[in-house]
Amino acid sequence: QASSTMACAAQESFEVLLGDGENKAIEYVDTNKAIEDVSDESSVAASIKAQSRLEQMQKERQVRDIDEDDDGDGDSVIDENQLSWRSDPTLSLSDWTVQVTVKGAYSSKTYNVHKSILAVGPKRSNYFATTFLKQQVRQPSNAEMEAKLEAGGIDPCDFFQESMSMAQSQLIETTEYSENTTKLEMEQLAADAFPALLDFLYSADNELDITSENATALHTLAARLEMKLLRKKVKEFWNQDLSMETFAVYYVH
Repeated sequence: QASSTMACAAQESFEVLLGDGENKAIEYVDTNKAIEDVSDESSVAASIKAQSRLEQMQKERQVRDIDEDDDGDGDSVIDENQLSWRSDPTLSLSDWTVQVTVKGAYSSKTYNVHKSILAVGPKRSNYFATTFLKQQVRQPSNAEMEAKLEAGGIDPCDFFQESMSMAQSQLIETTEYSENTTKLEMEQLAADAFPALLDFLYSADNELDITSENATALHTLAARLEMKLLRKKVKEFWNQDLSMETFAVYYVH
């Protein structure tokens, strides 16, 4: 009788533990098994065994809940950690910056980017790819050139020509290699569209935020930065979007 009473008590305790939910039927089977296990014991032994089984089931349920939470939130964690120019540059290990200045303005906006995103892959910018390749081919310093000149290992005319070409390239260069920075000056509409260009480069599915208002600016940027795929997508958008209704928008922009 004591065992029967204990089994009933265990039954009630297990039902409270189960609560509501879609997994109740599965857990109820485990509950009946636990009750059968304790029904043949003495009241004291049954009480101890029932309590132990309750604790075990609580731990199993906690583990299962954690696994379900991981399955449900896994994608969001990946999305949050996806490489982006919008992320903290220290955490995303940004290795290059782009400073965009609007013509006639004194202030600029800095974007922390990644060379591998800008210069590698089908969406790459050939402008940036060329820029980064130039960085890898380090030019000798004037001190090194003068040392070779004194040692007789270089022709004076070659030294003069090399010095002139380096000076000329510095006059037209928009990239500060010592600062890992590219400086771009552009019109206001192009500057406004630059974030959409970066989003396209970083997107995993070639997603492009293009509208009638920014399509022309994106095409201008794609031409200047030598991005063939972006130019192609803009032209495809034009073919679908250009109409009498949108002509005025394109004319203004």
